[in-house]
Amino acid sequence: MSLLREEEAEAVVPAPSPARRPPSARRTIGAAMAVSFLWTAGLLVLVDYLQDAASGFVSATAPLLFLLQALVMWVPTVLLVAITGRLWLPLGIVTATWVVVGLINYDKLRFRVEPVYPADISFAGQPGFLLQMADTAMLVRLAVLLWVAVALVVLVGRIACRRFPSVRRATDRRTHRRLLAVRVAAASGCLLLLGSFTHFNSPGDPLRRAFESAGAQWDTRSQLANYVQNGFVAGSLYNLDAPVIDKPAGYSRATMQRIAARYTGEARALNSSRDPAALDGVNIVMVLSESFSDPMSVKGPHLGEDPIPRTRALMRTVPSGHTLAQHYGGGTANMGFETLTGMSLTQFSPQLTYPYSQLLPRYRDWPSAVGYLKSLGHRAVAVHPYKPVVYRRDKAYPVLGFDRFVHDSTMQSQQRLGHSRYISDQAAYQEVEHQIGASDQPLYVDLVTMQNHFPWSDSYDDPIKVTGLDPSATDQASNYLRGINHTDKETADFLTDLRRSPEKTVVLFYGDHLPAVWPDATQRASGVRAMHETPFFLWSNFGHLEPHRLPTTSPVYFFPLILDALQAPLPPYYVLLRDLYAEVPGLANDAYIDADDELVEPADLSPRARALLRDYQLVVYDLSVGHRYSESEMFYPDGAGQASAAGQ
Repeated sequence: MSLLREEEAEAVVPAPSPARRPPSARRTIGAAMAVSFLWTAGLLVLVDYLQDAASGFVSATAPLLFLLQALVMWVPTVLLVAITGRLWLPLGIVTATWVVVGLINYDKLRFRVEPVYPADISFAGQPGFLLQMADTAMLVRLAVLLWVAVALVVLVGRIACRRFPSVRRATDRRTHRRLLAVRVAAASGCLLLLGSFTHFNSPGDPLRRAFESAGAQWDTRSQLANYVQNGFVAGSLYNLDAPVIDKPAGYSRATMQRIAARYTGEARALNSSRDPAALDGVNIVMVLSESFSDPMSVKGPHLGEDPIPRTRALMRTVPSGHTLAQHYGGGTANMGFETLTGMSLTQFSPQLTYPYSQLLPRYRDWPSAVGYLKSLGHRAVAVHPYKPVVYRRDKAYPVLGFDRFVHDSTMQSQQRLGHSRYISDQAAYQEVEHQIGASDQPLYVDLVTMQNHFPWSDSYDDPIKVTGLDPSATDQASNYLRGINHTDKETADFLTDLRRSPEKTVVLFYGDHLPAVWPDATQRASGVRAMHETPFFLWSNFGHLEPHRLPTTSPVYFFPLILDALQAPLPPYYVLLRDLYAEVPGLANDAYIDADDELVEPADLSPRARALLRDYQLVVYDLSVGHRYSESEMFYPDGAGQASAAGQ
């Protein structure tokens, strides 16, 4: 419905029929506002319905809380109406937008058990990535819903145009001027309101107070709960521009000096019996294997064969155990961040969803294992056989200290297996071998693979047979199983090549998360913990690593484990992590794993564990967004490594 259309030049306009009076500005504006608000409220119902359907929960949003969210959604609609002077076109735009957002949220919840965050908007500039991540069913759902939405907009628009005809300047100049003034005022007000929404997490924000008065409750340990309990819009506002980490009580230069002195003394005593040259000439390879897991630990499905027999056999001969994944079905970049920095995301605000893209690009440098190894004479190369802009790795890796980032278009080989969309693990391992052979210095290689990334359907001609699943999951699962079976063989071949090499090399291999392929019933039968544990092992082609079973381990501890296994000196920061590992080997947002391998609440930890966590919290804050008072002593005790000042 056209509220107002400016004519570029005076034109001859047919005189209106004497039987029809020109619509008043008040009537036109009122009708537009009523229709647009009711339409927006209907879209909110749709988005929350899709969210409930995907999460398996039924939200019972309080009426006032629903009204507030509808009003927030209405603001950009009114802005578009004011700018265009039309109703049907803005409704078409917002309908298409919210249908897309609702479906993406639906699919992300189904496959990763986490909602869409405001930070996900960064992927809007990567349509190729989004299309590659989507399977046929997703695209069909999107096409059908968009078609229905467009049809509804056209139908309502035609009916409204008959009921509320256009107001043109040539027929009613006074009404025209009134509408123009209203449009300018409405657009200005909407822009101010949209800007104010970004302050939702600021202390004393009136909108947040209104949401909380209406019944909104925030869960700092479960983003899913924030979205399901409060609604999609409320959950999104909660994740807008929040502090990435809270300043711990007692943080000061003096406090950090005391902590640094404590662990420096402990490191000095520990390292007195270790070889300072233990890492000389030793290559270190960290392999984050995309979606690699042990399907035999999942209850319900029956597999035609064991997809990872070589890995299973190897884990009995070397230090090995389970990695504690932060998420089910996703979280690759965050696992990599924890591994490289030793900083658990449990210490940061829940609104920090992607440190690589939200946090690291703000800084010139960031304390990490990369910087520590470079201080010992290593070069550092990151290898990821995919697009470098995803999660802004092209910006994050230099901040972490990498000398080079090898990605899909710069690799020696882009080989794919079968009909897979992704570069194979074989090609990725060949790239690692090439980098080691081409380097005159000992090398640290951080490999993040892609072969087993979702979606898996129709990837191979010989999928592994699996029964006990519904047909929609069977195709995905059987192709996934064949994919990790290829990884199992390719990893064994990679280690065989390294064993034959004269280069000393140590490898830590781990899966980042389980695949988002198992139905809800399978997840419930297996248990939450089983859905967050993946295999990891430590291997070297020199010396002897005593085989033993390690506790379920968070990736923040991987580098201390490597240095311990090689009897290399530890910097004080890794001594703190080593002490914490003995008490709390698993760190998750909703619970910790203690020394007895039990899931416990933080309050139920031992006094020593709580004291260590207190020190850890202070050190993580200091080394991340704090003043880095302790960096030179805790991470780079010899004065080497990266620059010590954070820069924004």
